[in-house]
Amino acid sequence: HNLFDCVGRTKDLLPQTKTTVKMTDVAADSMSATRERDDFITPQQACTYFKNFYSTCLLIFSIAIIMGLIFSGQTRIANEIHPALAFVLIWGAVLWLAMVEGGQGPIVGLPPVDVDLYKDTHPKTYLSTKITNKGDNLDRYLMGRQFMVVLLVFITNLSGAPLPNSVVFGFPPLV
Repeated sequence: HNLFDCVGRTKDLLPQTKTTVKMTDVAADSMSATRERDDFITPQQACTYFKNFYSTCLLIFSIAIIMGLIFSGQTRIANEIHPALAFVLIWGAVLWLAMVEGGQGPIVGLPPVDVDLYKDTHPKTYLSTKITNKGDNLDRYLMGRQFMVVLLVFITNLSGAPLPNSVVFGFPPLV
């Protein structure tokens, strides 16, 4: 258990209320009709599936292009030092950036939540938020995080941005 355990369990932190609903015959009939229609994909679902598929294809294509640039020595670090270093730096920077960005949500989102709600169930989270919410620590974290984001994006740019007139997989320079 750590600071980020509470993010997925916010429903455990909030007071729960129970509601009882009586189902009339009309509601039961409409639910059975709804169940029959659940087999079909709605236009909104189709659009979401298409966006997910299209985004995944673009991500794979982009990764292939950048890795092709790195291993053919057409990025600054790959050209001047070694492609293996560029590979390690770009993936390290992307993963670190994901952690920095992902950690901001819980750290910024937990201060309004009453600490007594998770003090006993998540003691490590309680201790962590006790430190981050003391004084101006949260503001200092946000400033340091912003510096770290700039540094990581700079490293990513050095590791993965193409050199002028680079050609990878025979694509025109525009790609």
